[in-house]
Amino acid sequence: MRLTVSSLSTLLIILAACGDAFSPPAGLQFSAASQTCWPGETEIDLAQQSFAPADFPTAPYVQLLIPQTPADLRAGKRPASSGTIARYVTGPDQFVRPDSGRVTIRWANKLMVSGSVDIHYPTMRVVGDFHAPWVERRFFCAYN
Repeated sequence: MRLTVSSLSTLLIILAACGDAFSPPAGLQFSAASQTCWPGETEIDLAQQSFAPADFPTAPYVQLLIPQTPADLRAGKRPASSGTIARYVTGPDQFVRPDSGRVTIRWANKLMVSGSVDIHYPTMRVVGDFHAPWVERRFFCAYN
């Protein structure tokens, strides 16, 4: 019994320490991850306002498009200006492309994607961590 209490205490200390280290990007504390209509792509949205899991966030928000399927998403750093798309969405069909930066995926499982961003846009910088739960989105995918 003593080993169990000791192990639980250690786990709680580790979780408390990890919780203090988590810092979402300023003003973008809500996030979600999903598969896109485009085969082989994962989308992660970082938003200012809470949004229903099946819906898309209200602008402004950061939209990360990673060219890997959710099943193939692996840990690693990705440049934000090539390959991985890291748009700052300002309105319907309006967005700003980054000048530079990186998107880091720490881990991904069937429930969530955890990572961080450090993205430089022409007039701002977005820096912080995210824990994005996987969601199913409501959209119609039309392929030609």
